[in-house]
Amino acid sequence: MNTPWGKTDSVTKIQKGVSWVSTPEHGGFMITRKAAETFLSPEAISRAEDYGQNYLAFEEDCLAFLVLWEHSNDVWAETFFNEKYNVQQLFFSISRWNPDYFREKGITPDPASEAIWREAKEADRLRAAKSPDLIVSAFGDWADWVPKGKVGVITADDQRHLLPANLYTKLRYRLSNYPLSQVIYAGRA
Repeated sequence: MNTPWGKTDSVTKIQKGVSWVSTPEHGGFMITRKAAETFLSPEAISRAEDYGQNYLAFEEDCLAFLVLWEHSNDVWAETFFNEKYNVQQLFFSISRWNPDYFREKGITPDPASEAIWREAKEADRLRAAKSPDLIVSAFGDWADWVPKGKVGVITADDQRHLLPANLYTKLRYRLSNYPLSQVIYAGRA
C-alpha cells in the first residue's frame, strides 16, 4: 500500500476502511473517507492529510492521537494503548500538537502543552516573516566564524550575530521569548 510516508512494510487492519500502516521511515492511520465520516468527528477529519481521492492520513507523531482519543474506549485503541499510549498521554500530546481540536470540542487543553504549541506557532510566523528577532540556529566557537567566548547565531533573516557565550547559555532555553535586539542589549549591560 502506498502512503504519504512511502510504501508500507506492514499494515494492521483495525476494521473496514481503517488501517494502521508502517513504512521504513514513518507511519500512522490510513482511513478511507467513507470510514472517516462514519467513525470520526468533523474536528478530527479537518486535520487529516488528504491522500489521493479515497484516503485520509493521520501520521503517527501528532495526528494519530486524535483518532486514538476518539476511540480510546474501543478495540482501535487496544492495539496501541500500553505504557507509551494512554489517555493521559493522548491528552498531553493533543494539547501540544492540536489544542485547537480540544477547544473546538469544548475541552480545555493542558496549559503547559498548549503554551509550547503557541510558541511554535509564533516561531513559524516569525520564520515566515524572516524576522531578525528569531534565532534559527546557533554555533559554538568550534565554527570558524565564531571567536572564543562567543556563540554565533543565525536569525530568520539569514543574518549572523555574535552573543557572549555566558549570556547565550543562561538564556538559551528562553531565547525564543526575547527579541534578539533585547538579548544583544542585555549582553552589553
